[in-house]
Amino acid sequence: MNENGKLCPICKVKKKNSMDKYCEKHNSAKKEMQKGYELWLKAYRVLSWDDYLHKLLNLSDSVGILVRDIAEYELYFKQN
Repeated sequence: MNENGKLCPICKVKKKNSMDKYCEKHNSAKKEMQKGYELWLKAYRVLSWDDYLHKLLNLSDSVGILVRDIAEYELYFKQN
């Protein structure tokens, strides 16, 4: 695996586990986002992951920088 595969694609910090998608901080934020998505899905009944990411980005200052990083990265680089 090349060096880029060992780095977080967002912040370029070395990943704790090369199998992880993001660094430890971004992975933690992504897990919290996924929990939030489950709650929002119950409220909205139908809500795609992309729509959820757009809604988070529209919350402006109410969303932390790590969440914003992930939302922008996943929307604009279409990562799984």
